[in-house]
Amino acid sequence: MGVLVSRFRHIATVVLLALAARAAAQVRLEIPDAGILGRGRISDLVDVSADLVAMDPSGRTRWIVSGQSAILGAARQQGFLEADCRMEIVSLDSVENLAKVLVVLDQGARFHFRHPRVVLDDSGEAPSPEPRSLPVDHGEVYLQEKVSEQLQWVVEWYKHRGWLDATATPSVHADTLADSVDFVVHVEPGRAAVFGQFLGRVEGRTATDTGFLRDLWGVRPGDTLRSEMLSRFTRKIYRTRLFSTVRLERKPLPEDPSRTQVDLILKERAPGAVEGALSWEPTFGWALEASMRHRNVLGRFHELSATGAVAQFQQKVRAGYATPLLFGSPISLDYGIQVKQQDAGLVDDEVDRELSLSNDGTFSYPPTDWASISLSLSAERLSKRFLTGAENQQYQYAVVAGGLLDFRDEPFDPISGWSLRGVVGNGGQFGFDSTYSWVQGQGKLWVPLFWRFLSAGVVEGGRFLNSTTVDGAGIFWQGGSRSVRSYRFNQAKVVVGAGEALRPRYLRASSELRVNLPWNVQVVGFEDWARLWNEGEEPDLEDLSKAWIGYGMGLRYRVSLLSLRLDYALGRGDERWAFDLAQAI
Repeated sequence: MGVLVSRFRHIATVVLLALAARAAAQVRLEIPDAGILGRGRISDLVDVSADLVAMDPSGRTRWIVSGQSAILGAARQQGFLEADCRMEIVSLDSVENLAKVLVVLDQGARFHFRHPRVVLDDSGEAPSPEPRSLPVDHGEVYLQEKVSEQLQWVVEWYKHRGWLDATATPSVHADTLADSVDFVVHVEPGRAAVFGQFLGRVEGRTATDTGFLRDLWGVRPGDTLRSEMLSRFTRKIYRTRLFSTVRLERKPLPEDPSRTQVDLILKERAPGAVEGALSWEPTFGWALEASMRHRNVLGRFHELSATGAVAQFQQKVRAGYATPLLFGSPISLDYGIQVKQQDAGLVDDEVDRELSLSNDGTFSYPPTDWASISLSLSAERLSKRFLTGAENQQYQYAVVAGGLLDFRDEPFDPISGWSLRGVVGNGGQFGFDSTYSWVQGQGKLWVPLFWRFLSAGVVEGGRFLNSTTVDGAGIFWQGGSRSVRSYRFNQAKVVVGAGEALRPRYLRASSELRVNLPWNVQVVGFEDWARLWNEGEEPDLEDLSKAWIGYGMGLRYRVSLLSLRLDYALGRGDERWAFDLAQAI
């Protein structure tokens, strides 16, 4: 009985499979020449799942017309404007439920753009500007996606100049003799966005005077409201560090709909906030850091801060205060005081700890939205206490003047732009006649490449103008997460023999290739190079055996204003992992 049941199940399965195979319709395409589309693309465009055997003649005709239209549309999107397609049912097999279809594609010549230009259909009283050229060259292959890109580019071009309701319509005339397309974009710019009124609102627990926001806005009623104005203003707001979010809304002015009202909604940072963080000290290990900050909520950019940290063998406390030098002026004065105690970690194991007291002042002035010039002055008192009870006190100082030009599109993680920085410094030790001076320069460049790829690079160098001390030479030391990765913090340095003058020089270059992925994740490949030498030695920049080199891969994760960075470095050093809360470049 069991054998009969088993055979019955087997026969039933075979019958069901046969019926399923019989029911499944199949269209087999015969394509002598698939052209640029390819056989796979043509198969995707044609509905090969259709049951042609069961269709009536009118249904088959509609199926053929639909397939031909889809193939021709795809070919013409690729620039073959004279393409021709013919589909013919060769045979119908009702037993196999199989239809053979012949697809003959004659794609013809490929057309190209000829003299692309913009024509302004402006009936307004004030003349509107026109772009000098479109981002497509004469002779480029005519593609439908290129047409869409040009229309979008033209609309954005006018939006950035204040015509927020501009419309762009293409006009295409194909010249079959020259295999080219006369491409014209007709633009109706509409009415320009004229600024009428500015309103600011702050969301927070403390009532904030928003009068200073109008000073930062700087646009007068009647001015044409351009997108770059809004971007520049948003950047100014973020630079105050008084607010965590900025939202701008544009709408018609109630009493005059022909003008635009700008509403600003800000979320205030909590004044008197206490923040905690877990950080990594390159020399002393993990640190638990707490900070308390209070900002003047009246918008005058005062900032009082106190920071304390307890790390492995290190304790430090710092207090600072920042205030504008003159009310309403972008010139500000920042100064602070710091006390730090730590195990020295020097070769001389008699040194138990160091205690330093510093006072720093910074004078800064941003002449434009992108540039700043700064001058800083610092004095440091360093005392060392020996285990034997002897005491040796040293008083050191440094005066540094520097300049910065910053043309980045975003201050925390730029995609494009550049910056230049120069520094002239003088330092020494009180009670000694010897002083040392140095100069440094740095250039950074960010370049978007294609799709999600972008690049970043930095080149910097410096030299001492006279002999210095080991402490002074530390200004040029390299190594660590923001220098030559694969070396420990300040591991790369110039070492001279006894009696030799120490007058170091250095050059460093780093480059990164970054790929932006979803969810704020970034994959990075990097390469770092540095060369340090003393005056009198040959730099031998092309001799890689004398260079400090690191390279590897890393991950970035963007969180608000921070970029969590984890790099795995190879190279000549023994450091492999580098963690930081900012980009290396």
